[in-house]
Amino acid sequence: MAFIDDTIIEALVSDDVDERKQAIKELVKSKNPAAISYLTEIERNDDDLDVQALARLGIANIKKYLADEKVNPAVRTTRGGLRYAVYEPDEEDDSDLLHEQKMKAKVFFNDALERHQRGDDRKAAELLTKALKTNPALGRDPQVITMAGAITGDDGQDAIQKLMEQSRKQQIATKQRMLDPVWMEALLDLGLYVVVTFIGILAILLIVTPILSGGLQGSIIEPSLSSLINGDFGNQLLVTLLATLSLFGGLILQNVFVHLVAVSFLGGEGRFPNLIRKTTVVNVVAFILAIVLFGVILWRLPDAENWLAQIVNSAQVNATVNTLTDSVPALAFGGMFASLAFLYFYSRAIGRTYRFGVTKGFFSLVIATVIVQFVAALLSRIALTA
Repeated sequence: MAFIDDTIIEALVSDDVDERKQAIKELVKSKNPAAISYLTEIERNDDDLDVQALARLGIANIKKYLADEKVNPAVRTTRGGLRYAVYEPDEEDDSDLLHEQKMKAKVFFNDALERHQRGDDRKAAELLTKALKTNPALGRDPQVITMAGAITGDDGQDAIQKLMEQSRKQQIATKQRMLDPVWMEALLDLGLYVVVTFIGILAILLIVTPILSGGLQGSIIEPSLSSLINGDFGNQLLVTLLATLSLFGGLILQNVFVHLVAVSFLGGEGRFPNLIRKTTVVNVVAFILAIVLFGVILWRLPDAENWLAQIVNSAQVNATVNTLTDSVPALAFGGMFASLAFLYFYSRAIGRTYRFGVTKGFFSLVIATVIVQFVAALLSRIALTA
């Protein structure tokens, strides 16, 4: 009996008929009882009649092989009333199976038993399936059959086959998720974010630089900053691109850590592309509102030219802030309100993605932000010491 490789299972759902036929042949060669459930599914659902016939023939061959094995058909009943067949394979059965695989399968089984005793049958089923895939001979072990029955509620080999069937469906579902339109929608949302960010930053530069050019006349500034302020469009495009990439990278990095925190520590159940979709919308709206707010400041501020010049020269920061808040009285309150609104909607988006409330969404965001800042500080320190 041979181990069923995952590549064989994946080939069963290939678009190529020849690949599916070859996968069926490999399953039949394995003589693995678990192969019957895969072949049965192919026989029932494959679109090609030749593939169906080949699967049907393969089932018959495996069943004939199993009937010739030394099997004690005695039946025992567990304490819970579950029944299972007792197998007594030869000592040299599966002699080609590596010792390392047997030990790995044993570890999976022990972990599955521990999970089952804790009441976590979902994880127990996953670990027991891994054990069966690693060492198919366990499919005839009384303990394994008993545990499979306790998890699935079926008897004997039906329980083993049900576990393998569930695993096969999960593999197919995983493959389908790779082509899930949600990922395409997430990528489109990210593309929208990049476009809006790029256009917004470039628009700010094109509006601000003429104002700065008048406010900084006679001032000594760096040559690179001078070319940017004096209308060097190539330099403005480069700055815009770098700023956009920085914001885009920050968004992705933060969402990666939000996903890890939400799933690993806060018990969330959600998918990363859904997180991307929801948080990208929040970021796009927030960025557009920030640009509008900046435009309002420039419009309402009487001495916008000198105010921008002071910022560039890094001089009289306190006076600049006081001038700004005096000229636009509602700015301080509006900025605080906008920040709180952003945190709320971002936390809400996280909470909806992982099926928990705003509070857990907020803590996911805070913890992820702390981790990102720590990583950024660490990388910066490494770069400085290099």
